[in-house]
Amino acid sequence: MEKTCRGTVTGSSCHYFLEILLLLEGVDPKSVRLRNLLPEAMAAALKKGEVDAIAVWEPFPFKALNSVPGAKLLPNSTVYRLSFNLVVNKKLLDPRGDELIGILRAIIR
Repeated sequence: MEKTCRGTVTGSSCHYFLEILLLLEGVDPKSVRLRNLLPEAMAAALKKGEVDAIAVWEPFPFKALNSVPGAKLLPNSTVYRLSFNLVVNKKLLDPRGDELIGILRAIIR
């Protein structure tokens, strides 16, 4: 992976994922050139050879797999698990707290 260029969204969760993956493979992230790209531009950059690989969230890998001949997905679910957070304004929570708790319980199921 060294001396190659990776496309990612700098400072995002996919950038974090890429750096952790590199470290686990024994590659110093500083030895890999990064190109900060918009997610929408990654498939085209991969197809044109401007980057050798991309680290990005769905649906952009799916789009790259369908538009870049020979593209392969390198899955590794043990490196990083994404979490989502629901943040609610107290003004909404006070009058509708029971309703919101019900919604969260339904999501958990």
